[in-house]
Amino acid sequence: MTERVELHHGDLSSIAYRAELDRFLPVIGRARITPAELALAGLLRRGYEVVVRTVEGKRLPGRRRLELAREVKDLTGRFVERLIESERVHHLRLSARCLGAPVVLEYGPDWTVRVGGRYEVNPARLHKNRALVKLLEFVSGREVEFPDTVVDLGAAPGGWSSFAAQVAERVLAVDPARLEERVRELDNVHHLRVTAQEFALPDMLSAACPGGEACVLSDVYSGDPEGDLYGVLRVLRNVNLRVRWALVKVAPVDEAEGVVEWFREEAGDLGFEAEEVELESASANETFLYLTRG
Repeated sequence: MTERVELHHGDLSSIAYRAELDRFLPVIGRARITPAELALAGLLRRGYEVVVRTVEGKRLPGRRRLELAREVKDLTGRFVERLIESERVHHLRLSARCLGAPVVLEYGPDWTVRVGGRYEVNPARLHKNRALVKLLEFVSGREVEFPDTVVDLGAAPGGWSSFAAQVAERVLAVDPARLEERVRELDNVHHLRVTAQEFALPDMLSAACPGGEACVLSDVYSGDPEGDLYGVLRVLRNVNLRVRWALVKVAPVDEAEGVVEWFREEAGDLGFEAEEVELESASANETFLYLTRG
């Protein structure tokens, strides 16, 4: 029977220290992971199901951490080398990238990964940037259903789109800038190299959106906060798209006095309730609003 271990990232660091995994530092340093992630790999190799909360801290009793450290201490250099050379290293990089934000990652002993206990992903297909961590923190903190279509406004370089592509059938990635190669290769990501404002024009919306339900992710910032949000509102208003919910960034707030309140009112007129979302992974001057149908 698979044993389930729930721990904070600080537990992984403690296990790695007690297991003396720092002897692999030259190897794992090249792989852009840490001894803590190598401890995670060791637990998966032992057949554990591991739930990692990537904020620092400890939840396991010291004796239990010591027992687990003894189990992974005999990892061989050959195992580490094979691990670093395999695609599984992307699973460990995901854990390392999320460190410091309240993201919940569930690893099965077969290396399957679920975010927040709901969304199964292949980390090798994710573009692991700071924007991705914001979205993973958001979905770790609440249960949202992704409809068939996701519209990602301000998509480049592709962190949000790379996640949406694994939980929805179709992603419209809207950004004049280029997507990262890993994201461009995803079959269900359709890159529209236009601005969010150009995408919001009626003819473009009609051509790009086949109908059905959708959700909108917006990480747009062009230097004109009100203009950016006006484009989002036009997308929300489109009857062909039928937006179920949206996650919208307003940034930076010091350049957008009164814009958040204005956007709330405008979204309310369209039938959306707007809730401010606090994200630890966001910058101090970023505001995120979660919009749901009232």
